[in-house]
Amino acid sequence: MTRKVALVSGASRGIGAAIARNLARGGFDVAVTCVHQREAADALADELRGLGAQAWVAQFDVKDAAASKAAIETLLAATPIHVVVNNAGVSKGGPFTGLSVDAWHNVDDNTPDGCFPITQPLVMPMAPRKGRRDASTPCTTAGAADTAPVRGDPAIAWAPP
Repeated sequence: MTRKVALVSGASRGIGAAIARNLARGGFDVAVTCVHQREAADALADELRGLGAQAWVAQFDVKDAAASKAAIETLLAATPIHVVVNNAGVSKGGPFTGLSVDAWHNVDDNTPDGCFPITQPLVMPMAPRKGRRDASTPCTTAGAADTAPVRGDPAIAWAPP
């Protein structure tokens, strides 16, 4: 049986690392990305290999579209990617009400906008498999937790009642 490959952005720690571990335990091979914490991403890849998964690491900044595209192309040369988990994000360490406009733009440039340069180059390679799309592209805006309007939890603050 061929294992599917999931790409998890922002997977060097926290929620992204937990997602990568759960995917590996669930039978996926995993490509992890990071921007600064390469040693942590490499250690996670070793851990995933210990769980029986193949693992790859790509280091790039999701704000840099050219670097994102080049990294995705390098990964695609090594393996097909079937699932995308857009987890990369930043937090400015304070409540939404205390953010400056510049801080908000940094969160926005990394968190929701960071999904595009990762997902866009993967859509076409993912689409033709057996006439269906295997892509899953949730934007788990982990870095936006501090910017949620009320409770600091985007899943709760943005969910309908």
